[in-house]
Amino acid sequence: MQIISSGDDVALSKANVVLSAMSGAPKNLHYVAGGAGAASSVKLINQLLAGVHIAAAAEAMAFGAKLGLDTRSLYDTIKNAAGGSWMFENRVPAMLDADWTPHSMLAIFVKDLVSASALNIYQNLCSYIIGNCLRRVEKTPIRCSVKLNSSHVVPPRCISWLVQRG
Repeated sequence: MQIISSGDDVALSKANVVLSAMSGAPKNLHYVAGGAGAASSVKLINQLLAGVHIAAAAEAMAFGAKLGLDTRSLYDTIKNAAGGSWMFENRVPAMLDADWTPHSMLAIFVKDLVSASALNIYQNLCSYIIGNCLRRVEKTPIRCSVKLNSSHVVPPRCISWLVQRG
């Protein structure tokens, strides 16, 4: 299990034994500088990339199918090429087998997109991918109620901005 942690040095030293035991291999335990909350920002970025990789993998496989390619052969080639990713290798086999068993909750993915969008806007950054993903999710028949509270990664100033935005 990957563990991303941040905080002051005293807290991290006290938690190190437990975090090390939970993470297994030392390579799975990551400390992020920046104090409490910095690890939440890294986690949010990781979730954003995971979602983008899944969406890109699905679009790439659909493109290959439309071009008349053998999608299993395409998968075998891409998973070991520069265009491959862990999410590609992990999620595409289910796509090829038409296994639509959910591997994560859509509401969590939407919450992460909303959080990333709020932080981007708050920081005056432009994010085409996040905005495009949110627009696509809004058009799907699946509706998720995203409840923002202190357990989410969104800082309070962004929560108030989102509430005002509606």
